[in-house]
Amino acid sequence: MKQTLTINGPHCNSCVMLITDALTDLGVTNIAMKLDTKAKKASLTCEYSGTKEAIIKAIKTEGYEAT
Repeated sequence: MKQTLTINGPHCNSCVMLITDALTDLGVTNIAMKLDTKAKKASLTCEYSGTKEAIIKAIKTEGYEAT
């Protein structure tokens, strides 16, 4: 199922890599993130058969907030 979230806090490509690695470990696929460095936010679209809450928890574990 396609998921779309906004992530607050990432400010560089290393942040994006940390989040991508965590989501990949969870089993998320087709991860696409658009980073806005000025706003320190990223838009995430991905495919995941689990719940949106599981994605949010994985992102929170890396130190970011997602909605």
